[in-house]
Formats: sequence, structure tokens, C-alpha cells
Amino acid sequence: MYGLKNVPSYLLLAHFLFISQIVARATSPPDGCDLKPDSRMPNGSWDSHLHVLDPVRFPPVPGSYEFGTYTAWDATIEETRLGCSHMVLIQPSVYGNDNTLLIDTLKAFGPDRALGVIVFDVANTSTAQLREWDDLGVRGVRLNFQSTGDAPPAKELRDMM
Repeated sequence: MYGLKNVPSYLLLAHFLFISQIVARATSPPDGCDLKPDSRMPNGSWDSHLHVLDPVRFPPVPGSYEFGTYTAWDATIEETRLGCSHMVLIQPSVYGNDNTLLIDTLKAFGPDRALGVIVFDVANTSTAQLREWDDLGVRGVRLNFQSTGDAPPAKELRDMM
């Protein structure tokens, strides 16, 4: 697709969401359409644990496990099908401390639609960076020592909290 690899995913998704809203207003889904929301889900439902994965545009950290692709586009389709109007994006371990894909996705959806849980290096993350992430909808931190194998001593972990 003509150089789309270099276009930030949040811009692509924002364009997709804008177009899909126009189409949704102009048409009603045909009978049997898989994108009809699941009527068993209450309005305003949240999917509380969702990973976005895009190994083509966002390569994983070396040594991570192999995984499939589940982009923000896929999430939009699946969450619509499920009837979830909100989601919590969790930073996948395959990206380590690089939250770029998750942050791009939060920018595309906005904090009214999606919130995030990130992973970061405490020693190398500024308060200003934390505030910026908070403004974008980051509401939690994932402590995943099993994948990284670098769990701090219990006292150090308590002090960080």
C-alpha cells in the first residue's frame, strides 16, 4: 500500500474511524452482518484487557516469542462486533518498554474510547513523560518480571511504589 508503512498508525486509524462513522450514519448494516454489536453487552461496555500487535510496522524486541498480528484496525472491528464501546490496551511483553504502538493507538481512539497500561523503565522516564502519557489515557503500569527476568528485590519494588 504505497508507503503506508511510514504513516503513524494513529493517523491511519483516525482516518478509518472518521470514514467508518460517516458510513455508519449513512447506512444500516445488512441482515447477517458480523459487525452488528452483540446485543447481550450493555451499552458502554469495556474490554478490560486487549493487546495490539503489529510486527510489520513495530518489530518486537529481540528474543521475544512469535506472535500474530492484531492491529488497532482489528481491535476496532472486533470490539464493534462484541458491542464494547471502550477498551483498556495492555502493553504486550514482546515490545518491552517501547510503548510506541500502544501510545499511537491511544492517540487514535482518544481517552473517551481507550485507556492504556504501559511498561516503562523507572530510572529513565521523566515526570513530564508520565504526565504526557496520563493526558493520552494511560492509567496503569504493567509489572511483568516473568518475561524480562529482571525482577528487582522486594524492598526496591516497595520503595518504587
